[in-house]
Amino acid sequence: MIRGAVRVIDSICAVLKVFFLFLFALFLPRIFLYQVTRQKLTVDDELRFKLGLENITSSFLKDLTGTQDHSCSIGLITNQTGKDQKGCSNIDVLRSKGLLVTKIFTPEHGFSCCNMQNTTIPVISLYDKKQHKVLDRQLLDDIDVLIFDIQDAGMRHYSYIDTLLHTIKAAASYNKLLVVLDRPNLLGASMEGTILAHGDEQTNIPIPVRYGMTVGEIARYLNNQVVSSPAQLHVVPMSNYDRHAWAGNLPCQLSPNIATLDSCYGYSFLGLIGEVVPFDIGIGTDKAFQCILLPESLNFSKKKWYELQVVLKKLGVESTFYRYFSQRKKQYCSGLRLCISNIDQFSSFNTLLTILQFFKDTGITLSFSENFDTALGGTQVREFLEGKIEKNIFEYTVNKELKLFFNKASSSFLYQPLPKVVMV
Repeated sequence: MIRGAVRVIDSICAVLKVFFLFLFALFLPRIFLYQVTRQKLTVDDELRFKLGLENITSSFLKDLTGTQDHSCSIGLITNQTGKDQKGCSNIDVLRSKGLLVTKIFTPEHGFSCCNMQNTTIPVISLYDKKQHKVLDRQLLDDIDVLIFDIQDAGMRHYSYIDTLLHTIKAAASYNKLLVVLDRPNLLGASMEGTILAHGDEQTNIPIPVRYGMTVGEIARYLNNQVVSSPAQLHVVPMSNYDRHAWAGNLPCQLSPNIATLDSCYGYSFLGLIGEVVPFDIGIGTDKAFQCILLPESLNFSKKKWYELQVVLKKLGVESTFYRYFSQRKKQYCSGLRLCISNIDQFSSFNTLLTILQFFKDTGITLSFSENFDTALGGTQVREFLEGKIEKNIFEYTVNKELKLFFNKASSSFLYQPLPKVVMV
């Protein structure tokens, strides 16, 4: 009887042994896979693209403020683009790190398209159509650190870079620390167009029309090469940024008329064409900077639009016919809706010249506004299109200045690959 009981126990032990071996064989691969996946997620998290806003470390803040609790008053220059990739506002991100934002300064368009009016922090506009409002001593007297966090459009004549320049000057004048939280250039790596020999106090900053650099790199260049007295500048760089193929979830609603990435791409040349009469570029509609149109009263033939389609396709621009009633012109406008699939294989400046030359050759009288010359840093582009400057002289001058600028700016670059110079 005892032997029978022992046999039963042995049988049970054998069954249990098989059972546990089965469980071990079943779950060991899963445990191993879990560990591998966990390690991979950790590595991926470390390698993923991060904005400057997402790269602020405690050690950086300690060095910046000189205190363990990061106690200092912050003046934040920002707008609706000041968010991380999860959509959290930079105000909340800075607060989470123990920083006290006491004033918010906004560029042109203010906090457009964004519900920031609910904040109890004073919001002060730095934009005025007649003159740039200055960050003066009274505004900055109770500020310890200025933080600039704005997504720019990648073009010199867009006013956000102008705001950056004035911020650098103010920080230097009143001995304030300036931190620039870096963001990508939405127009990629291309550096092209005319360069102003010397900037003035407004929008004519001596950089290429399409500058191919990040906000942080431009800040470094302006601080090192443009302003007479440099500021105490700190740039918080991005992680794993590739100018040609960056990956990230970024706010592209830069302003009411640049609400999408397509509008930003189009702005790189249509923003200048919009300063030439009689063109319509859809301003005030959901197709702003995505179309080139003429008033139908000009009777521009559809055959000519077809010809332009062929020209544009060779330049990397797809197009379809488009027509709408312009409230601004009080008549129908028709032409082409444009789409740029690869901004890094597209030349904004050469496309601008080609389009304007095309319409001039077809008999359309072009009238250039004062803003056209201002945005392009002088009269040479208009004079070239009017036949007052020979093509070889124009091309030689523009290309030479671009190469010189690239060499001068090289010490300000933060990322690989470097910007690419696009010749005219």
